Amino acid sequence: MKITVVNIGSERNKGTAAITFGMLRLLKKLFPNVHITCVSLYPSVDMTYKITKRFFPEVNIVGNLKPVYSSSASKFMESLKVLAFKGVPIRRYLEHPAIRAIQKSDLVIARSSPIFRSKSPFLNYSAAHASIPLYVAQKLNVPYGFAPQTFWPVRGLQARKIIRDLGKRAAFVFVRDVYSFGELSRIGLEPILCLDTGFWLEPIKTKWDAIAPKLDLKEGEFIIVVPRSTGSKATDKLVYQNIARVLKDLRKKIVVVCHNFDVDIESTQSLYSQLKRMDIDVTMLPNEEWSPEELAGFYAYGAVIVGMRVHSIIMGLVAGIPVIGIDIDGRMRAILKTCGLDKFAIFVNRLEENKLKEKIEMAVSDRQSLSQLIVQYIKIQKEIDEMKWYQAVEAIK
Repeated sequence: MKITVVNIGSERNKGTAAITFGMLRLLKKLFPNVHITCVSLYPSVDMTYKITKRFFPEVNIVGNLKPVYSSSASKFMESLKVLAFKGVPIRRYLEHPAIRAIQKSDLVIARSSPIFRSKSPFLNYSAAHASIPLYVAQKLNVPYGFAPQTFWPVRGLQARKIIRDLGKRAAFVFVRDVYSFGELSRIGLEPILCLDTGFWLEPIKTKWDAIAPKLDLKEGEFIIVVPRSTGSKATDKLVYQNIARVLKDLRKKIVVVCHNFDVDIESTQSLYSQLKRMDIDVTMLPNEEWSPEELAGFYAYGAVIVGMRVHSIIMGLVAGIPVIGIDIDGRMRAILKTCGLDKFAIFVNRLEENKLKEKIEMAVSDRQSLSQLIVQYIKIQKEIDEMKWYQAVEAIK
């Protein structure tokens, strides 16, 4: 069987890499003889996926169908073209590696994409860009489906049209949270609720023995914090101050981790500096060249993760440790609610020190029992969802 996974993102974002790694693990587990090609969101792949290629040398990775447009005018024109022509002129690009891969596939799977985001009430460039490989699959009569992703809230008329058009002809549409399930059900689709593919990561713990003595870490005795920007420097400052005051009271070693090396470096450094100024025992994890599975393996040794990135929380759950999710746009709460853990989510605009401290202390004190519940839940849910995946893919044969 040949499967092409489209719209894989940069592995500099450890969450995006977790989705890709988990997808590959899941497909290989269910279909051991599968041949997989991945189509990137980016035109060049030589240096973009060196970590992925290290772990999956047999997987072919090719560039996208169009360059990533940077100017607003180009994005506007690209959105209009997709709206009008639904994809790319196939004949002009028949020899492109991505189109050849789609043409030879038994199935195309769209990896999670940010197609719900848009500042415009009309056009949505992210949705237009991510839809191109699927419209190509439509024109070539190749079955396609959606991997579990967030479709909530769907903003913009173009995004709703694209999702409705593509969803109605899809072999399957998986969603990863209950809110997305409701959103797509309301527009007439039949979504299937399933765990994010990041849950199929296989944690690798080999980094711990080398890094623990260097950073003076002891198992279960340190708190992992994964920051990100809220989009407002004033809000960021307030949030980091609140987090810092709570962590100072807890008197634990703190490990600050950057999850997205494209956009989070400044946020990570800002929080680290804030903690240093308050004489908190803090260190930064040198994880830029780590795979998401190596990072998840490291997380297994922490007491708790306080994360502002969705996949920091998912990777913590995969590692089997308690998590506290600081929610910025609703996705964090949606994921935790779907897992029955929404009591461990806090909206960023309601980040009261007492509540955050209370949740962290509860997670740390109940670490062992919470870990057992987390591991048991994920094991059972993965077995259920693997059957959903198997049936969905088998149905196209």
